[in-house]
Amino acid sequence: MPQNSPNSSPKSRWSPIGDTSIEETYSSRPSSVCRTSVVSDKTINFTSEYNFETPRTILQTPIYPGNSTPDIRQTIQNASPGTAKSIAFNMYQSLKQHGLRDEIGRAFTRDRSENEEIRSAEEDSRRGEELLGMEYILRDGFVSYLRDVAKIAPPIPQEVIRFSGISYAKKFEIPSNKYETFGNKVVGWFTGPFKKIFQCKNSTWINILKGVDGYIMPGSTTLLLGPPGCGKSTLLEILAGRAKGDKNSHLQGVVMYNDKYASEVHLSRLVAYVSGQLNKHIPFLSVRETLEFARDCSQTLRPENFTPQMRKFFAHALVEGQDPFLEYILEILNLKNIEHKLTGEAISDTDRQKLTTAELALGTYAVMLYDQPLSGSDLAATYDLADTIRTVCRIQQSSAIMSLTHLSQEIFDLFDRIILLGDGHVVFQGPRQDAVPYFNKLGYEKPLHVESAEFLEDIVAGYGSRYIAPEATPLSIDQLVGNYRNSDHYKDIIRIVTKDKVKHTYWIETEPGLGLSLKTPSTYSSLVDAKPRKLTELVVSKISSKVGQSGGIESTGRVQIGDIVTALSVNGEESTYLALGPQRHQHEYASHAYSTLKKAVGHIRIQVERYETKEESYQPQWEKSQTPFTQTWLKSTKTLIGRQIKITKRLQILLMLRLFQAMILGLFTGTLFYKLGGQYDQQKMNSVRALGFVSTMSIMLINLVQLPLYLLQRPIFYKHQAQKFFRASSYVVAHSIVNIPQTLIEAASYTFSMYFLVGLSFSGKGTALVEYLLLLFLVAYFGSSVFFFLSAVSSIPETGNALAGLLVSIFILFSGFVIYPSNIPTYWKWLTYINPIRWANISYCRSQFQYYDDPCSNYKGQFPFCDQFPSNTVGKAYLLYYELLNDNFGPWFPYAVLIGWTAVMTILALCGLKTLEFKGLNQSLPHLKRSTVVSNFRKDKERELSSSGSASDQDLYPTMDTRPNILPPGVKVTDDRGVERWIEDIAIDMERRELGIPVEPVSFMFEDLSFTRYLNKLNFWLA
Repeated sequence: MPQNSPNSSPKSRWSPIGDTSIEETYSSRPSSVCRTSVVSDKTINFTSEYNFETPRTILQTPIYPGNSTPDIRQTIQNASPGTAKSIAFNMYQSLKQHGLRDEIGRAFTRDRSENEEIRSAEEDSRRGEELLGMEYILRDGFVSYLRDVAKIAPPIPQEVIRFSGISYAKKFEIPSNKYETFGNKVVGWFTGPFKKIFQCKNSTWINILKGVDGYIMPGSTTLLLGPPGCGKSTLLEILAGRAKGDKNSHLQGVVMYNDKYASEVHLSRLVAYVSGQLNKHIPFLSVRETLEFARDCSQTLRPENFTPQMRKFFAHALVEGQDPFLEYILEILNLKNIEHKLTGEAISDTDRQKLTTAELALGTYAVMLYDQPLSGSDLAATYDLADTIRTVCRIQQSSAIMSLTHLSQEIFDLFDRIILLGDGHVVFQGPRQDAVPYFNKLGYEKPLHVESAEFLEDIVAGYGSRYIAPEATPLSIDQLVGNYRNSDHYKDIIRIVTKDKVKHTYWIETEPGLGLSLKTPSTYSSLVDAKPRKLTELVVSKISSKVGQSGGIESTGRVQIGDIVTALSVNGEESTYLALGPQRHQHEYASHAYSTLKKAVGHIRIQVERYETKEESYQPQWEKSQTPFTQTWLKSTKTLIGRQIKITKRLQILLMLRLFQAMILGLFTGTLFYKLGGQYDQQKMNSVRALGFVSTMSIMLINLVQLPLYLLQRPIFYKHQAQKFFRASSYVVAHSIVNIPQTLIEAASYTFSMYFLVGLSFSGKGTALVEYLLLLFLVAYFGSSVFFFLSAVSSIPETGNALAGLLVSIFILFSGFVIYPSNIPTYWKWLTYINPIRWANISYCRSQFQYYDDPCSNYKGQFPFCDQFPSNTVGKAYLLYYELLNDNFGPWFPYAVLIGWTAVMTILALCGLKTLEFKGLNQSLPHLKRSTVVSNFRKDKERELSSSGSASDQDLYPTMDTRPNILPPGVKVTDDRGVERWIEDIAIDMERRELGIPVEPVSFMFEDLSFTRYLNKLNFWLA
């Protein structure tokens, strides 16, 4: 009868093996058997008959139950065309699911003669001799390449991640409007501050993670599973150091990297965070250019820093001018054939997702976090990525955590450990092989046609009743969490997490030559501590020289003499942990395991651990990883300038249009104000003054087209900034420098298109022309900085355009052109004094009208300004009359104001980019809304339960011991109460359904559907 508990007594931890052999477990044909032979009374040595089989060799061996290979071949040859077509289609599907896309084409072209095969082999050999560069280095496959590179390249620091008590709560606003429109958004700008002050009930707190414990070991790959909204993305963000506690979120718990807290480590240099929601790239750069920029910002090992050994190994690539690491990434992620395509519309979504992975794969990271990196891609691409990451982790001894959806059984089997989340809790964490057996003990049976990942997620999502055994009862999420916390899996995790010293844990697939003994670990030359112990531990006493070399991909690390065996599994059974409980119990477990292994026949998997010290070879890499950025500020700025120049060149059409716009505006202005300059006529002089205002506003607004371009690059900035590719100051300075020549050319085009047509002053050996050109350049550059600032503080383009219109209106109103400064109220005059457009007009008018040097005495009675200021020249009297002259400041002051405003806008843009980050809501999290249905349901259910009173809340809805509340005082969250907890869960679920969040896919069919409509009234009127 199925039991709803994963626990058992110490003596029942081992089920009798009996006569079951490895042949019966994996296939019905004769095969090599892994047996254990007793070397002495204290040592068990693993040997093999004929050939030792690991899981990989077993899977690679073709199995034909009931038929031999010739029989199957004869059957296929004699099959009908329809049957052969069906077989070919099934072969295609199988190869694709296993990630063997390159083999699909070959599967249908293998019916060749022997001469053709020999000729093909000769051609392949000849082509191999003709390979150049990185293709020659990768000729033996990327696994062999990685092994060779690991021998000569500096090792990656190994990081043991331990996290305990991770709890995270976030505050969500409940919008009063059912649909958000532009009108509601505009109204919200004005009413938002008042709502925040007077309406504090329009928000709710949601506990996303609730006491999560676990660890990640070097060399291992961990699969993070769970239904939408369970906290997978949040946990990955916390491990990556991207989720912080603030007024809208509260974070509690401890995350340690080796023996240091996460706050003491620059995680951006150790952890690579890849999210499917960050698949955004600058569309004006090619794939290769995007990766070259990522390499420059994250890779510390460059060809100029290669050691002599590395130069010799990569000689073929260096001769061809190739970067070995860049070419390697392009090859393994199948991006080589699209390397020169733009990342915009030229590549597919799958390739764009691969590019996101490739960006961070170019860096040297010890931990890789993947949050749905290939969401929506085919299973073959996901398999290829998972298999590649698994191999990289094995060889480089790095670690990876992946959150995937819609994964096949083959992809599931690539991972070493599983973390299953449900409602913010860990429901299971342990070896991947133990996940299904664990839930089998709880009464859930996995059908053969159901994938393991789907089986596990359905259980925690509340659909486990479809898998429940006949005599078992389904468990609630609280019961599942309670069972897990009472299991040995959880106890072993807590044992590792709470240790003061860091232990490295590995999972080993047993191989020939591996010996285990009940001996004191300090007897061997190992890295374990030398503290005297009794014979209570099962340790590795003997290893073969071949172990961990060729067949070590299945194991997460290389076993060493003296490693302590803390868990083991025989023939796919759930792991038995040996290091739990007091020393007396550990001695019993180890002795029982030792006696069982003497008689064990079949596949054996063990978990070992050892203390590790920092090797001297790791120290240089560790010191480099403690600097927040790979490049210095100057070098980073140069890299960003180079990227911006590439973007500018790629946008030549836009630049030509802007240049054409400046020239056309200049020509229109020149022909409109034709030959009005230099004439002593008040109307014409007023037109010249208006020309300055029109010119400054036109040249500034030309830069408005840059606002959408800046907003387009902002998500990429957020992604790179979070990974510490560069400093925000370098990004701002690079933009500012690249805009200088572009702005200068536009100002010059506008100036020379209209200056001579209008007949403006050319006196002073062209000084007035130079001053006018400099003035327009500064105004245009100021406009560029304004729109760059707006792109940093605007959530959406509409907001940026609205703010741009507001600023332009203010500049116009207080420019001194629409209304005289003396007529402006006193409380608004400060805006006149700081308005850069007003100072630009003052500078323009001064440079032009100072050359109207005729005395006013010649124009008495003609010009009112000459009548008012008869002792001055015409030009100076005109400036004084229209309040365009201020003797308190020199002629250089307007230029200083424009430069100062440009610097202020640039600094504000820098602050905005560093402090603000606009991003959409996580699709997995519910966006709560007010619902009358939920409110009525709550009231009815409370009334019903209060009137019945037949059972207490504790009896109906058992609760578990939770961790301390992480919410601020005064905030009520019904997470640890019976009826309230249940009603809250139902409410959230109903609100999810109201929002259309797909909780469960539903299929419906219809047949012979017909519809008839009688138009009696229409027939009556027609009659």
